[in-house]
Amino acid sequence: MKSIQPNRRRFLSLAALGVAGLPLVTSGQVSAIETFDEVYQGRRIQGAVFAGAERHLPPQSVLIDGRSLHVMRNADGCFISAVDHYRPVRALRELACKAVEVLDGAQLVPAHHGGR
Repeated sequence: MKSIQPNRRRFLSLAALGVAGLPLVTSGQVSAIETFDEVYQGRRIQGAVFAGAERHLPPQSVLIDGRSLHVMRNADGCFISAVDHYRPVRALRELACKAVEVLDGAQLVPAHHGGR
């Protein structure tokens, strides 16, 4: 098994995303091609887009105040989220910022799929 060898700041950012279920160690080579960890309008936003992720692993992830935002990638490469399906954006950071704006201070509620 190979592990990612990022610098300290990148590791802390990816470790926070690891709490959301993303792998830090996999059987294949995984690398982050876009990462961010900052405060936007008083909310902490974190995110990463991974290249080389295995098919069963999410290729992108966003956290808002430590809570996972359901993110999808369209066929054209744009991102949409559970918070706003109607305005696709090119960058994951932009998607996180738009989600904070749409939430307008409300807490992110985890999405539940296919169940009660």
